This record gives sequence, structure tokens and C-alpha cells, in this order.
Amino acid sequence: MKKIKTNLIIAIIYELIAIIYGFILPRLILEQFGSEVNGLMQSITQFLGIIGFLDMGVGQVVRSALYSPLEKRDNDQLSRIIVSGGRFYRKIAYALIGYVAVLIIAYPILVDESFDRMFTAGMIVILAIGSFAQYYFGVIREQLIHADQKSYLTYSVQILCYLFNIAVCVCMIRLNCSVHAVKLATAIIFLIKPLFYAWHIRKHYNINWRITYDNEPIKQKWHGVAQHISAVVLDGTDSIVLTLFSTLSNVSVYSVYYMVVKSLNGFYQSAVVGVQSAAGAVWARQDRNEIKRMFSTVEVCLHLVTVFLFCCTGFLIVPFIQVYTNGLTDADYIQPMFALLLVLAYGIRCLRTPYNIWILAAGHFKQSQRCHVFAAAINLVISVLAVSRWGLIGIAIGTLIAMCYQTTWMMIYATKNLVKYNFGHLFKQILADVAATVLISLTVSGITLQDVSYLGWFFMAAKISLIAAVCIAIIICIFYPREMRALIKRLSVKLLRK
Repeated sequence: MKKIKTNLIIAIIYELIAIIYGFILPRLILEQFGSEVNGLMQSITQFLGIIGFLDMGVGQVVRSALYSPLEKRDNDQLSRIIVSGGRFYRKIAYALIGYVAVLIIAYPILVDESFDRMFTAGMIVILAIGSFAQYYFGVIREQLIHADQKSYLTYSVQILCYLFNIAVCVCMIRLNCSVHAVKLATAIIFLIKPLFYAWHIRKHYNINWRITYDNEPIKQKWHGVAQHISAVVLDGTDSIVLTLFSTLSNVSVYSVYYMVVKSLNGFYQSAVVGVQSAAGAVWARQDRNEIKRMFSTVEVCLHLVTVFLFCCTGFLIVPFIQVYTNGLTDADYIQPMFALLLVLAYGIRCLRTPYNIWILAAGHFKQSQRCHVFAAAINLVISVLAVSRWGLIGIAIGTLIAMCYQTTWMMIYATKNLVKYNFGHLFKQILADVAATVLISLTVSGITLQDVSYLGWFFMAAKISLIAAVCIAIIICIFYPREMRALIKRLSVKLLRK
């Protein structure tokens, strides 16, 4: 429990810094270099992300495989898993080099040579540096740290990288340095992460890097393929589809809105990383009562937190973009319908989290393959068909339908096969979500942005958040009175002891 609290606190700090970082630098780049350059960088980043397909979902499988040897303190098995995973990721790093060479030749053709070939090639190489280092010796060590419920370490080093990079990049942009110089400085600074992971593992774990094995130590090594492909498609292909079938300006608009939902989603996922590791440890003990208790608590909390966060975001995202892009006239950044669909899609995605936690903890990768394949196919097909007709809205529709399918499947599977609750429990949870969403929407819909400034938006956000929090409290009292009384009782006992 202490590790969960520590991970949660550091994760919240990390996400706050990440949000600040994610908002400051893109805005400075938009001001200094324009929407076309910003769209180019976002597009190249997503194309580089395609190499992530080669991960084949091994990352999540590795983390699940590490729970048991960590719990049992089996250093030999731990070493076998780490060595096997490390060899796999080094192959991806080598493949990345070849992919970058292909991209340097092919990418300028895709963007109709909007930029000089050398300009584009330099940007591709610079943006690939961090990915190479991460695959070569960062990913496998990071998985071990997360599996050992030490996520606070990875968050802490990333916080330092963010703060240092903000200072360096702001200075370089103010000194009118080129966009290549700015991104190169970023790539060099973020090399601190894999270097730190390597140092920490060497110092605190007894890993035998020369250990041999006859049988593959990572069970279900290839059963995470579907999950990984789905994640890459759902997170990374929208910008690629826009690059191929739309304009770089639309890529830039998409990236600004996606920056908001990604920051919110990152904040949410970072907060539950510790929960996932704890769930893995609980599942390894196979105490059915403990599993049910933890699942019930996590499900209710994460559902209501999701409804609160994404309802607030639904009303605040367009006013924020209005403030954030104020003065930028080279693209139309005010897209309310696209914003609503995108927020709804990622809100529904976050609702799947408590169920996905237990699917991963149980190692049910093979059993959930079909769900991930269908979700990826739905998103890709609908996005490609709809983008030409509806542009950004078409992209959001594809994402929304895919997220609805995937979340529904995970809810049913985890409830029926892992925790083995009856569906009345799930129906009650969904009803609470809908009631909370309707109540919040009705009570905050009349609040508008009075002053197009960050201060004006802050006051609007404070009003909406406060009202939404009261609405959530009302829903808890209506749907979960017994749990509320038990919580109040536990808090009262703690206060009396103090």
C-alpha cells in the first residue's frame, strides 16, 4: 500500500509537469515555426511510431511475467526474462535504423515535398535518436522497475528531463535557434532516462546478463501481439491517415486537441500504474476474496474519476484551445464537434482500465486477442473511409466506435471470467456513470468563457470542477451508500487514533 501511495503521488506530480511541458513547447514551436512545421514534426513522430509494431506486445507480456519471480525473489528466472526481453528489443533498435533510412527517402514524397528534403531528413534522424536509445537498453529495464512497483523512479527521472528540457528549449527558441537544434537538444536530454535505468538496475538488482536458457522464459511471448497492434493503431495512426488523406495543417490541429486528451489520459494512466503492479501481485497469490475486494474498489473509483475528468474536459477543451491558439491564424483550431467526439472516445477508453488491469495481471493475452484486432480494424477502416468526407470529425468517429467496442468487450470478459461477478454489478456501475454524466452536463452547461485568457479559463475550470465534484458526491451517496458509510467510518477511526 505504501508503494501504491508513493507511486500515485509522484505520478500526479509527473503528469502535472508533463502537462505543463506538453503545452509550453508546442505553443512556442507554433509561434516560432508555424502550424506546417508543427504538423510535420507530429506526422514524423507518428510515422516513427510505426516501428512500435515490432514490439509485438512483448512489453506488457514481460511485465506480467516479472510479477511472479519478483514476488518469489527468484533471481535466476528474473535474469532469464530480462535477458530474453533485452535481446528482443535490441533487434527492434537495429530494425529502426533501417526503417529511418527508408523513411528519409519515402516521407518527402508523402508530403508533396512541402519542405526541403534535407530539412525533412534531418528532422527524421533527430526524432529517431530517442527511440533508438529507448529500444536498445531502456525499455526492458523500465519494465522491471514498473513491475517491482517502483514507478516513482521512472516518473522522477522524467520530471527532471522535462524541467531541464523546458529551460533549454525556451532559451534556444528565444535565441532564434533552428527547429533542428531545438529538437536535437531535446533528444540528447532525454538520453538521461535509459542511462538512469541502466545504472539503477545494475546497482539494485542481481541480474545475470550472461545467463543461458533452453526454453523461452517469457511465457505467452507472442500472445501480446494483438494488444500491442491495437494500441499502436488507436494511438498512432490518426496523424498518419491525416498526412496521407488530408493536410499538415489538419495534422497540427489534431495534434493540439490530442495533446489535451493525451495529457489527461497520461495523468490517468500514470495514477493507475501502481494499481496494476499491485493487482499483479494479488493475482499471483490467487486469493479470490482479495481479488474481488480490490476489483470492486478499483472499478468504482476509476469509473467515477473517469466521468469527472472527461466531463470537465468536454466542457473545457474548446475554451482552452481558444486561449491556447489565440493569435494563430494559419489554421482553424476551433473545432467543437471534433473536440466532443475525441473527448468522448478517450473517456470511454479510460473506462476500460479497471478491466484491462486484471486482464494484464492474469496474463490473458491470448484470450483477449480478438478484441484488440477488431478494435484496431474498426478504427483504421472507418477513419480512412470517413476522413475524406468529414476530415477531423471522420477520424474521431473511427476512434470513438473502436473504443466503444473494446471497452464493452473488456467489461464483459473481466467481469465474467476473471472476477466472476454477476452482470447486475456491471449494470449498476454503468447506470452510475450515465447518471453522473447527465447530472454534470445539466448543471455546468450554462458556464461559458468570459475572458479569453488563461486566468479567465482557470476560473471557468474551477467552477466546472467544483460543481462536477459535488455531482459525483451525490451519485456516490445514491448508488454506493454502504461503501460511503464504510469509508466515513474508517476515516473517523483514523482521525480518533491521531
